[in-house]
Amino acid sequence: MARLFSPHVGEYLAVREGAWLALSRGFSKWIIEMDALSVYKIVYSLIQRSVEANVIDNIRDSCLQVISSLVCYGSREENLIAHFFSRLALSLLVLVSGLMYCLNSGLVC
Repeated sequence: MARLFSPHVGEYLAVREGAWLALSRGFSKWIIEMDALSVYKIVYSLIQRSVEANVIDNIRDSCLQVISSLVCYGSREENLIAHFFSRLALSLLVLVSGLMYCLNSGLVC
């Protein structure tokens, strides 16, 4: 039972949900990046694992339904830098949105 809730299964599910989201939004080209090397290797191998097999098949099927898809590996260190810049960009977006709201509402900011 513990195997069903391993970090690897969580990573598989996150990749599958990302692929399904891209498909549902009509994207024909996309890239999904992960930092779990063992998960990345399984997605691109022919090995079938009993617990994860259906999720891995879902990922592969999603990749085949679009013009261009890629599931790639990036180290955890690379992800930390990317997450830092993502948080910074979101903070700036919130700041700019708030300022625009103030200006459009005639409020003093």
